[in-house]
Amino acid sequence: MTDASLLKEGMITNALKGFQSLYNIVPDGILGPITLSKLSIPLVKLRAQLILNLNRWRVINCLDNQRYIQINIPSATLALYDRDSLVMRMKTIVGKPITPTPTLCSEINKITFFPYYEVPKNVAINELLPVQQKEPSFFENNGYQLIDEKGFVRDANSIDWGTVSKDNFPYEVRQVAGCDNSLGLLKFDFDSPYSMYLHDTNRKDLFSKNKRYLSNACIRLEKPYELATMLFQDRNLVEEFVKKRFEPHLSPTSFALENPIKIFITYITADVDDFGSLVIYDDVYNKDNIK
Repeated sequence: MTDASLLKEGMITNALKGFQSLYNIVPDGILGPITLSKLSIPLVKLRAQLILNLNRWRVINCLDNQRYIQINIPSATLALYDRDSLVMRMKTIVGKPITPTPTLCSEINKITFFPYYEVPKNVAINELLPVQQKEPSFFENNGYQLIDEKGFVRDANSIDWGTVSKDNFPYEVRQVAGCDNSLGLLKFDFDSPYSMYLHDTNRKDLFSKNKRYLSNACIRLEKPYELATMLFQDRNLVEEFVKKRFEPHLSPTSFALENPIKIFITYITADVDDFGSLVIYDDVYNKDNIK
């Protein structure tokens, strides 16, 4: 291969990597099926997508003089802004297409250290119950408690699981506080009709994925302690609770924020990165509806 051919090949590879970055694809310079499908998108459709997302941005443009958090579902990221300045950015894990994270506007008003994980009923009967019936020690080994209709904690080993079914499951399920809790060591509460929140996680490995649409609607944070420190403006308080994480019999402890902070959960599929370059994200929930 001549020097000219090598140069041309390198230029094509670099151009392909740039195109992949535009569409939030791992920039490996290989013309795979995903990259090929994006190359076939007509410009008129891209133009319509940009116009659609400009309108979505107008919802939060009025907050230039405020401190607020934006979580964008398609990019699976969180950004903390103070007026027009970016203070912090981190990865998040958002809802699967079958259990989508809803868009909303609210205020974070409380942070809870060592939260219980109150398992949603559909998750308890569709995901946890089948495992417990196959592995009788599953609930006990993973810190799940069963709360009966009278509010008492039941011993999972005392229950005849052969008589329990999806249609006959008279229990609430919660996971005890601690490092193995699915919510991690803290959660951020805000008012919403969806029983959802931001939280830490015991599965830090999932943040290495490029596509992070993996949760049951709640939002998992890559750097929850850093965010808590920013909101409390008290690093010592956060560090004090993190140090207690290995203590036995942890129980939830909540603090109201003196200054609640606005939170926007948005669905923006066309944005710019920190360097001002356009990025197109997957329309993972099929909300764009661009023909």
